[in-house]
Amino acid sequence: MGKTIVSWSPVKGQGCTSNTAALAAVFALNYQVNSLITHTQFSESILEEVFNKAHKMVGFDSGLKALERLAKSVLLKPEAVIDYTETIYNNRLDILGGSQTHQGDMEILQTLLNVTKEAYDLVWIDTETGPPNEMTEKVLKAADVILVTLPQNKFVLDRFFTQKEYPAFLDEKNVVYLVGSYDPEAALSVRKIKGNYKLKNKVMPVLYSHLFNDAFNTNSLTEFFHRNKSVSKKHPVYEFTDGLKTINHFLAKQVDLVRKGDDEEE
Repeated sequence: MGKTIVSWSPVKGQGCTSNTAALAAVFALNYQVNSLITHTQFSESILEEVFNKAHKMVGFDSGLKALERLAKSVLLKPEAVIDYTETIYNNRLDILGGSQTHQGDMEILQTLLNVTKEAYDLVWIDTETGPPNEMTEKVLKAADVILVTLPQNKFVLDRFFTQKEYPAFLDEKNVVYLVGSYDPEAALSVRKIKGNYKLKNKVMPVLYSHLFNDAFNTNSLTEFFHRNKSVSKKHPVYEFTDGLKTINHFLAKQVDLVRKGDDEEE
């Protein structure tokens, strides 16, 4: 049975989806595991676009909508999932997208996500941002690891942590807080965030990179990460990708997918 890493942000527009896409891509290129990235929407998500797969997923037999038909017919088996996905990195990362249709049945979607765990070693799930709806809450509660993306913004952090604007069940889950578009020169550092709010959870930065943003906005993430898999320390994208590798190194341990030699890297 595979593990799930579920991404969520209480605030829209903070880079939750872009962080999920970046981490999943870098993980796939550095770990020899069969992984899947998907989302909780039957309708098309931005994920399909940024990996340049949206045009291949339009039609009757693609993505979550196709699997929904199998599930309703009691014909859905784990080995069938791969037939309805698109490849991002061969034998490393697939994407299961939605379609340009209405939202599907919540119980069916939960069944589909459970089946994907049987078909893949690791499943990355991007959920809707903002206050969690019933579907988002169910997926978060079932996750092995939850990634919560927050901005480097004191007012938002105050509301979230001090005024308790977060789901109470997060206290019982394995949560990693990601600070998106992180500026290491800013006064509100990761260390201060963790100290100010007395957080016991891991707090990790996702650095801002204009090169990554350009790739995201031009739907070319697949090529971007493949091209920049190994770059020198002087390369302008090095600190960004190295930070993603650090996060993934921690996540790999949380989901028991540690590579040989990783323990020696501590």
